[in-house]
Amino acid sequence: MWIVHLAINLSFVANIMLFAAKLFVAFYSGSMAILASAFESFLDIVSNAIIFFTVRIIRHKDFYTYPVGKSRMEPLGIVVFAVIITTSFSQVLISSVERLADPEKVGEELDLSLSALLLLGANIGVKAILWGWCATIKGSSSVEALAYDHENDVVFSIASTIFPLVGKCIWANMPWLDPLGAIILSLYIIYEWMSILLDNIKKLTGQAATTDDIKQLTYMAYRFSHKIVEVDTVRAYYIGDRLLVEVDIVLPPNCPLQEAHDVGEALQDALEMMDNVERAYVHLDYSSQHAIEHRRALETGYGE
Repeated sequence: MWIVHLAINLSFVANIMLFAAKLFVAFYSGSMAILASAFESFLDIVSNAIIFFTVRIIRHKDFYTYPVGKSRMEPLGIVVFAVIITTSFSQVLISSVERLADPEKVGEELDLSLSALLLLGANIGVKAILWGWCATIKGSSSVEALAYDHENDVVFSIASTIFPLVGKCIWANMPWLDPLGAIILSLYIIYEWMSILLDNIKKLTGQAATTDDIKQLTYMAYRFSHKIVEVDTVRAYYIGDRLLVEVDIVLPPNCPLQEAHDVGEALQDALEMMDNVERAYVHLDYSSQHAIEHRRALETGYGE
């Protein structure tokens, strides 16, 4: 969708400008918390680049090499970035702990001028607008990841401004608030992105659909046609952002082949029109009394 590409491009441009502003403020002030925030903005640029090239790869169709498309490239790109960002902020966490433990470094003077505070305020405003906008765009894990990114940056920027400001201007005898703030922010980012990482790994490895999704699919299949006698099995699991659905329906034993085919094909088309379904398979049967059809499911103990 054009709105997805617009969100990615605007986020990329904004992240470059805001990274430059934060980097200037960080080196000018000497704040560890602001430097951590600048580093987070740099990783935003990296994430945008990964998402941008992932979307370009998905758009390049190759039906012979990838006959069902490359939709799983999108969550795979999120996994790659989540690993990068959690590893990087682990290093920020270690550096902040080392600074907090060193009496000479923790007592270094911070310089937070009005212009630096205005730059940080502008950063918070821009990121808040991007966060609200990206959060309204559904159906793309890339834009959802950008929304998380913008949300994190808003929280990160507010906290990275408050900690050194409080430590310098309000409680001047508490310079350790700056590295402490960097530690707290790093732990927050690591926790947030580990959650995203695990969620995408589950989806890439075939996590089952939710109970509500199964109920919706079952109801749709059962109410689809009066010719459907019974819905034998509904199985749905993730193959990336969306679901692969397998539905076994029972038709009358004397149902003509043409009618049976039309019912199955129409149901398959209807299922694939759902926003959360990538592909659907409808299996037709005349009885629900039979063994498990798939040998692989039998070997792995499915249904036991």
